Amino acid sequence: MPLVDRLERRFGWIAVPGIVKIIMSLKALVWFLSSLHGDNDLIFKIVLHKESILNGEVWRLVSFVVMPPPGLVGLNGIIFMFFAVFFSIFLGNMLESIWGSFKLTLYLICGVIGMVIAEFLIPGQIYTISSFILIESILFACAVYNPHYVVRLFGIIPVSYTHLRAHETD
Repeated sequence: MPLVDRLERRFGWIAVPGIVKIIMSLKALVWFLSSLHGDNDLIFKIVLHKESILNGEVWRLVSFVVMPPPGLVGLNGIIFMFFAVFFSIFLGNMLESIWGSFKLTLYLICGVIGMVIAEFLIPGQIYTISSFILIESILFACAVYNPHYVVRLFGIIPVSYTHLRAHETD
């Protein structure tokens, strides 16, 4: 029996159904609150930062997950945030239907642990994009299971390598 199946039998209670919806909803809320104030104070309080964690701000070990992508605070990022939230939720639902809630939760927990370890090994190098990398890694996991899936930009324009290659041969 594979290790993940044994872990699921023993620790199945950690499975969070709809975990990507929860994370992306909180990320959108943080973005909205940061945009209301027009500053990055909230973002700087939740970012993954080694020195702050060592000084007792332990909430940063998990709060960085809901940090919106850098540079998008304010109304100029509303369109990107809208599409990022819904696209990430779409991918999360797809991966949860393939893996199940436990495996997706375990995947994200391992990603969080990996980001924290990376911050402590190479401090200050990844803290602004760690949340973005974690959630968007779901895109690569979905691509492994659905390599020929066509993503449509704005719901209309197909964006896929195989679709682009088909037009080259015409």
